[in-house]
Amino acid sequence: MYNNWDCKMDIITNHLRWYRTADLITFVHQVCEFVIRSIGRMSEAYAPNLIQSECPARPNVRFPQNDLYICEGVGGWSYRINTLLLALSIVLHPNKLHRGYPEVETPGDAEMALLASAADVIGSIERLQDIIDRNTFEQRYEIQWIDLS
Repeated sequence: MYNNWDCKMDIITNHLRWYRTADLITFVHQVCEFVIRSIGRMSEAYAPNLIQSECPARPNVRFPQNDLYICEGVGGWSYRINTLLLALSIVLHPNKLHRGYPEVETPGDAEMALLASAADVIGSIERLQDIIDRNTFEQRYEIQWIDLS
């Protein structure tokens, strides 16, 4: 079990959004394919959905050794993910263009913004920018696993 697990850890693990890095990569690839291969009006019914998960650690469950996660509260991940989701929303609902997003005036601009956002997410993952593994998690939150067996 983890020692030093307190109310701050409950906020971090239960209220922030966490994503398995592999799931986020899959989503980004699906979004790009969805936009690139669509020949007509795009339907939300066929759009990919981003799978969010809970933090994999709990007071009595250790963070996985061989899995990487992204937490929306770490680094620029909230902005990156929300920018990608907003771009997808604009592509799906071009009536939003009247809101006046910077450098996005047409549906084609929205598609290009989506692809740029997808590239930013993929590049950040490739650089392992603010990606969380077991060691990073335990050091960042100053918790230590105590094996009771």
